[in-house]
Amino acid sequence: MAKDPISYPVRCSHCQSEMSTPMVCEACNTLQPVGDSAEAFELLQLPATYAIDLDELESVYLRLSRMVHPDYFGKIGGPERSLSEDLSARLNNAYRQLRDPLRRSEYLLARAGGPSATDDKRVPPDLLGEVMELREQIESAKAAGRSADLAGVNARLTGRADAAFAKLAQLHADLESAQTAGDDRRVADLVSQIRVMLNGIRYLQNLVKESRA
Repeated sequence: MAKDPISYPVRCSHCQSEMSTPMVCEACNTLQPVGDSAEAFELLQLPATYAIDLDELESVYLRLSRMVHPDYFGKIGGPERSLSEDLSARLNNAYRQLRDPLRRSEYLLARAGGPSATDDKRVPPDLLGEVMELREQIESAKAAGRSADLAGVNARLTGRADAAFAKLAQLHADLESAQTAGDDRRVADLVSQIRVMLNGIRYLQNLVKESRA
């Protein structure tokens, strides 16, 4: 389900204090081995939802990165230094994964059992024709040096991409509601829609880059 509760509290292996993060005990600063199954949301103490609070994500990330950073354990060396390097790398990857809306969506889609872009390459049915038309406009404007026309196409594409991201956010909200309700048929339909929307956004983002002067 989209908002599964985080499996806390856990206890420190050293001092047995309750912990709010699986990576390090805030009471005694002892690093904790984290299993491979620990999710990005769990590492960053956030609910598994698309609509995360980015300010909260940033705050949690900065606090935890200071606590597990290899520089902090540089003088200790040995297993603790190696563990800090592993935890720091995993924390950084989890942060990048959740900070980026497309990577976060892909992560939640995979979590819901959805297909990858390799397995399902569909895009919104109205997009392909529009993509071909806009690509022709971009190439024509660039060839003729018409910067104003190129800027107009870029603005149109940026607006289209923004609308697609808004639709993606709504699809994820609907997916979380369907998961909470245990509506498997609705979940399957929304997972499919999210995959198609993600593929379309990738197309749009590539065109936005192409249309920059």
